[in-house]
Amino acid sequence: SKKVTGNMGSRDQQFPMTVALTSGGAPISGSFSYIKSSGNTVISEGTLEPAADNLLHFTLADGETIVINNIPSGTDFTVTEDNLGYRTKCYLDDVLYETDNASVSGTVPDSLYVRFENSLNGIIPTGLETSFNVSVSLLGALSAGLIFNLWYRGKRRREEY
Repeated sequence: SKKVTGNMGSRDQQFPMTVALTSGGAPISGSFSYIKSSGNTVISEGTLEPAADNLLHFTLADGETIVINNIPSGTDFTVTEDNLGYRTKCYLDDVLYETDNASVSGTVPDSLYVRFENSLNGIIPTGLETSFNVSVSLLGALSAGLIFNLWYRGKRRREEY
């Protein structure tokens, strides 16, 4: 499944995913039925066939899940995603699996739940970029201008009398 978080994370972004399935170090061939859904709504279903690179390819966006059936128990797997610059957390059966490369591996038990969580945070541009030092400097310049104006007006009044 896929979850996208962060104030700059696109909930519509499709993340490319691959699954490598091996048994005894050799790629498993054959087709695997799947159901892709978002919440309770089925998006697509059919059959996944390994590509020329012996990988299953699909995409997931925020809130989407894909269930791949017919994977024999004891099969070694690696699920990898192109995280598109997002920070990634991978979970196996809701246990955080530390990874630096948006990839998680293991052996398939009778059933396994793999979840990728992507986060992208940033500063939302407001058109104004100020810092505390700039604000204090601006306030100081305005104050100096006001003091100079008051002093100059007072001097001119004294000269008129």
